[in-house]
Amino acid sequence: MVVGDDIRADRLKDAVAVLFTDPPKVMGVLPGEVEQRVVRFVETNLAVLLGYWNGEMSTREMLELLCTG
Repeated sequence: MVVGDDIRADRLKDAVAVLFTDPPKVMGVLPGEVEQRVVRFVETNLAVLLGYWNGEMSTREMLELLCTG
């Protein structure tokens, strides 16, 4: 299973939040390697994530711009 697979409302109790600070801060508990990947992802994609949050692009545009490698 990949992190994020099988997302359902009844499983949101397992969700975490990420503060867009420098460096990003995970608010919740994740396995160490997963937390490192989340922080790297946010650092790499911060401009795109903020642009999407601020309504500057569509979901499709955001997904096309995200660096997932």
